[in-house]
Amino acid sequence: MSEKKAVAENYQGFFAYSSQDKVQAAIIERAVQLHNTTDSKLRIYTWRAIKRNSSRIILNILRQIEESHYLLADLSGLNPNVLFETGYAFGKRKRLILFIQGNSESDRNRDLEMIEMLTGLQINSVQNTDELVESIRMSGPDCCLGEPEIEMYEDGNPGIAGDALFLKGITNHEIAIATLKVFQELFPNTLVDDWNEDRCQLLPWYLNAINHAKVIAALFVSSTWDNAQEVNARFSFICGLAIALGKKVQMIGLPGYQTVFDYKDMLKNAESVLMGVRIINQAFLPEVREMV
Repeated sequence: MSEKKAVAENYQGFFAYSSQDKVQAAIIERAVQLHNTTDSKLRIYTWRAIKRNSSRIILNILRQIEESHYLLADLSGLNPNVLFETGYAFGKRKRLILFIQGNSESDRNRDLEMIEMLTGLQINSVQNTDELVESIRMSGPDCCLGEPEIEMYEDGNPGIAGDALFLKGITNHEIAIATLKVFQELFPNTLVDDWNEDRCQLLPWYLNAINHAKVIAALFVSSTWDNAQEVNARFSFICGLAIALGKKVQMIGLPGYQTVFDYKDMLKNAESVLMGVRIINQAFLPEVREMV
């Protein structure tokens, strides 16, 4: 076997998962350990293998994803950070191996229903370490390499598009109303994805909207709000995808929104109307001046 061919047959994967559910995290970490000792073609890394500098953890993870051929992700519980990383990998044309654990079939079905946007992507249900190891084996390079999942959606219907995209999430919050108003003043041809008006947008719709938009703003909500889990998961995936495609993205956390990652300037919290308006202007006024 030539050296060139030997190198080509070695692949790297990154496993995105939440550590909040200790049992589910332990299943993943054990499965990764077992896989890496038995599979010589696909080496899997996790965030635990990344040198942890809290101020740069998300940048280090995105770099690791870029260097990988595969993104493995456990979507159980719809963790926003995991969905962000999955969207980023999708946009970077990585092969996706997706899982749902859940403590019961109803839990798994609930999570799948809440990420209906990803209909078309294969998401495997697993319940223990052995099932996860086998699922990785059946989806990895020993089975088939396949094409990046994003290629299934790139020739979809054009749909409606604007010069800018605003992911609103909540209609009646005063900060949401104010930030949308100033955003539309900067970008009159804004396409608004209002959660309360239409929850049925699928991935081709978002991919088309992102491809046409120059800039994107997204509002994330406190876990105390109705549908917060679904809203934050959906918008996290879309923001990760948009950043991967080179778009200017500003994520805004409304009062009470929390994340364990420091997204640096990609995500800023707005505790008041004034702060929300300031975040929009600081993020996008330079973009407007460049367009003039």
